[in-house]
Amino acid sequence: MVLFHPEISFFIRKLSDYKEIRTVIKNIDDPDLLQKRSFAHPIFKEMQLAQWIEFIGYHERRHIKQIEEILSKGD
Repeated sequence: MVLFHPEISFFIRKLSDYKEIRTVIKNIDDPDLLQKRSFAHPIFKEMQLAQWIEFIGYHERRHIKQIEEILSKGD
């Protein structure tokens, strides 16, 4: 596994940014707001903010794994 390859350092930083965003969201005054508000996703349609947060984290991790898989094939 090539975890700290220079080409993916940007994505690792972005994943860290996501963790910071989660910390902020966990400390919001009205946690119910994450269930009350929603935005449309082009494929999944309406998603609550709580669903977006979970989805974005998964999505970022998947891209990092894909990049790692591609880079490891070049070794």
